[in-house]
Amino acid sequence: MNPFLSICIPAYNQPDLILRCLNSIKSQDYTSYEVIITDDSADDSVSNVIKSFQDKINVKYYKNDFSLGSPKNWNKAIEYASGDLILVLHQDDWLINNDSLSCFIEPFILDPNIDFVFSKIDFIENRFFKKIYRQLCQNQINEPLLLIQDNFIGPPSNVMFKSNLNQFFNEDYIWLVDIEFYLRLLSDHKIFFYINKNLIDTGRHEAQITQKLIGKHHIKFLEYNTILKKYFRKKHVPFRLYDFYWRILRNGGEDLYKKIVLEKDPTFNLNTLSNFHINCQMHIPKLLLHNKVFSRLAILVTYIFYKL
Repeated sequence: MNPFLSICIPAYNQPDLILRCLNSIKSQDYTSYEVIITDDSADDSVSNVIKSFQDKINVKYYKNDFSLGSPKNWNKAIEYASGDLILVLHQDDWLINNDSLSCFIEPFILDPNIDFVFSKIDFIENRFFKKIYRQLCQNQINEPLLLIQDNFIGPPSNVMFKSNLNQFFNEDYIWLVDIEFYLRLLSDHKIFFYINKNLIDTGRHEAQITQKLIGKHHIKFLEYNTILKKYFRKKHVPFRLYDFYWRILRNGGEDLYKKIVLEKDPTFNLNTLSNFHINCQMHIPKLLLHNKVFSRLAILVTYIFYKL
């Protein structure tokens, strides 16, 4: 028996995007699904689009009493879901081929032990991603924390998971909400399957979140700090991640330094790595800290001491 799928679409304005998304669902050869739409829009633009699909697909529309924002609206859609499987498909993303849903669902049918699946995304061609790609093809992720630096799983639209996992997106996050979700699944030893094929195409929702955080380095740093504090072990921090966190702190500017060092803001409950970086960087003159050659040398030397 084919599993029943809940396609959860958190919507906000832009009816042309929801139209494209729904048309990609309508063209699928897999039909055992429901479409759950939770609408944050202030007007009826999205609702009017939905009406044209009422007799074409199994769609359920819910207008929020007030705008929930991300990721609360994502979770609201999941709450309404009744399927065996869940796909949170952003309104500005869409399914590429008419067999995209079938490809997503096939691993669950073949192996009932699988908890979530994700498909191929277009990696940047470098040695790191080639290494990750080889691991994914073997359904392995040897260093999950590297997701913090490079999200090789992709956006939520690229991930389908079992509803009985009872997983929701952590509403304390904005910038790393998807990364925290994936790390939580992996740290709980959930079994995944990687599909070596592009199944979705993505729009611009990441850019929208980026726009909200322009000039707010302390918010981004707080999330990076919190997520590492929760999931990392000191001796297992790879150099790429050490380098990445060093640069986040260094590039945070005066505002971030003021909040952490001078004001000792209690919201910055630093993880071990960030605390180590603070102690190192505060003793290095600013001009040297931002000098490429010196900074690279400082990262290498301090990493050796950190691992001792």
